[in-house]
Amino acid sequence: MTEKELCAEAYTALLLTETEWDSFLLKRTEKEAFVLLVPEHAKADKADSITDISMKTQDCVYLLRMEQRNGELHKTVLTEYGVSQIGIYNAEKETFAGVVYREQFAGWEEYGMKWYCFDEDGSAVRVYGNTEKEDVYTYWKNRKPVLLTDGTMELYGRKQETGSFEALVQEPDLKGYEDYTNYVAAYHWEKEQGLPVSDWLKDYVPYEAGDGLSGPELIREVFRAEKEGELPEPLYFGTGYAGAVVTEYITLEKEIYFAIKKFGEAHQAGFQSLCIGSLDEEGRFRQCGLYPGDRAQAASLQTGTEAYILYCTETEYTGLLSAGGGLLQLKDGILTQKWPVTETGEPDVKYWEKRTARIRDGRMKIYTIEYNQVSGSDTVTGYERKLEEVKSFD
Repeated sequence: MTEKELCAEAYTALLLTETEWDSFLLKRTEKEAFVLLVPEHAKADKADSITDISMKTQDCVYLLRMEQRNGELHKTVLTEYGVSQIGIYNAEKETFAGVVYREQFAGWEEYGMKWYCFDEDGSAVRVYGNTEKEDVYTYWKNRKPVLLTDGTMELYGRKQETGSFEALVQEPDLKGYEDYTNYVAAYHWEKEQGLPVSDWLKDYVPYEAGDGLSGPELIREVFRAEKEGELPEPLYFGTGYAGAVVTEYITLEKEIYFAIKKFGEAHQAGFQSLCIGSLDEEGRFRQCGLYPGDRAQAASLQTGTEAYILYCTETEYTGLLSAGGGLLQLKDGILTQKWPVTETGEPDVKYWEKRTARIRDGRMKIYTIEYNQVSGSDTVTGYERKLEEVKSFD
């Protein structure tokens, strides 16, 4: 088959049109061919069997593997969101696809990477690289992978000045997209090592769902699951999307609990919102809720044998504040609010009437909101936050 015929086969198999998707042959061997399809508005630069891609996090690419077997054309499709690089490598008698994710916001970059091995039946099996498998999330937190066309890859480590991206993640009083860059510490990437892909994948181990994800991949899982209707409730996570970062990532047994801080481009989308939830042993979302706000904070706590996520949000509209927050207990894959609650154990939303909060050092500062009003009128000219108490959850 010619490249044109292979690409035509890909459009037909995926029910896509040439007017909305670009396609090209990424790699061909005697037994298989790989066709990559990217959205028409994305930028893709191919060099040999590696492609650099610039695209929105919420958009996807398709990698279609085709193999001629017993007179029939067998197809395997990979769907990936927010990819910055994708490449095909051969090692020993096996074929691998490497996928690099990039999450970027306010000048800060975070990366993740995963590998697929195509077995004899044509199925794509996810596998670990040698170094990352102990702790995928922590390993990629401050590293950057680069796939090269000569069968090698490079790893870079983040070197930064005092401070970190957490200064932005934890800053409670920012509410405008244009202000965020003032809180991001300068950094640069330094090369740690270069190695053959075959070395990275030497003695690889099949991936298990409960083993962990990098921060960018977890964010992409929210997009994927929402698009495919796999979330417990609708989120509208991508509405007004400008960027996101995983602020809390807790692994207990095989379950994963997380808090993602999403940055929005407009007030309607929430300048800062929290997405808090859990993944079970199979990698499925047990819970996943969106807590919208213009300002938001989250922190993980450990009290004895119990684990918690403490969170608060605040929204300002026409001069008035509304807030929410609570202490979520993490147990058996379920997040249960333990404070504030009503006598029946339900979250007490009335508690936050004319109150707001800030989190610092694992404690929550509760403030009473006092509005300044024009005498004899309901017109609000401003407000003050007055410290009511500091709650400790030790």
